[in-house]
Amino acid sequence: MDTTAPAAPGSVAAVDIYKSLGGVNPRIVITWPHINQPSDFKEYRLYRSTDGNSYSLVTSLTTNFYIDDSLSNSNYYYRVTSADTYTHPGSINNETKIGTVSAPINPASIDKVAPVLDPEASSVSKTANSATVSPVFDEAAETKIDLGLSCGSYTRTIGTPLTSTTPSITIRNLTPGSTYVYRIVAVDVNDNKLISSCYSFTTPAFALSSVEKSASVSSASLKWKANASADSFIKYTNAKTKETRIVANDEVKGTRAKH
Repeated sequence: MDTTAPAAPGSVAAVDIYKSLGGVNPRIVITWPHINQPSDFKEYRLYRSTDGNSYSLVTSLTTNFYIDDSLSNSNYYYRVTSADTYTHPGSINNETKIGTVSAPINPASIDKVAPVLDPEASSVSKTANSATVSPVFDEAAETKIDLGLSCGSYTRTIGTPLTSTTPSITIRNLTPGSTYVYRIVAVDVNDNKLISSCYSFTTPAFALSSVEKSASVSSASLKWKANASADSFIKYTNAKTKETRIVANDEVKGTRAKH
């Protein structure tokens, strides 16, 4: 007579998948690793409890996962046992009596709310060829910026893998004096996603500032700053001879750096 029960899985995990399925009721996916079973293995048996002591059979199955959607606002524990094909008198199969119990999970306690953007606290700083978007959220999130020329038509995505309530994302290689639109996409640790409204900003026209000049009998010097990363050159003409020359500086300097 076969009295040896098959081995039970060594671990059981329970995860809420409500947000990915978008259902009305909570849904818990319970998973466990497949294990090497004897040839007379018949099925896994999944049990559920609300107190961690008294368990009732939910289902019998041969796969290693189950989606439980008959749930309410309560803590749940799960355990999995294994049964073989040998049938004792009374139709009771060999079955492991203790399976690994999952950590308790309460569908109502799991965060299903996307990050909330605070438009008043958020800001955009601009140079002639870049912009830094600094949103403010009510929780830490991984953030990306979708950029384009018209709402709903985005051609670039710039982001950071870091999670923060106050990220700053710099968009480079913009055109001076141009208007861009963007939206903010933020995802929290539970994969709840925020897609913001469409916003816009305009980069300032390219301009020079802080111009300084000095001259001597045989030379002259000019210094200035630009509101964008740029290289520079000076084109000058001799008032008497009408000769024109160009003095170039091939080094690209950053925004507000002195040329």
